Amino acid sequence: MITKTTRKTYQPAFKARVVEEYLQGEHLLSEIASAHQVHPNLILKWKKAALAALPEALDETARKTVTALKEQHEKEVEQLHAQIGRLTMKMVWLEKKMRKCGISLDQNEFDRLG
Repeated sequence: MITKTTRKTYQPAFKARVVEEYLQGEHLLSEIASAHQVHPNLILKWKKAALAALPEALDETARKTVTALKEQHEKEVEQLHAQIGRLTMKMVWLEKKMRKCGISLDQNEFDRLG
């Protein structure tokens, strides 16, 4: 019988702690790897990724761009929620009017229309 194994995933905070410990240089790579039960190559991979992301993390214009994008996204979400509210109110109004006219649709038919 073949068993399916899943890869172990690590939280970003854990990765950052391990890389920070490695960059401090107080312990050997193998010591850190065995202490955290992680393969040394994985620590080197995390270090490479952290150093590659470092310039972007320190760039103020990139940070401002990300902040602007987040604000724009929040504004769009707010607008979409408002639109959902308006459409829901229209649906409720239509349902009431249809009932007054003697027209009835079951929920499945209503879902297909909307």
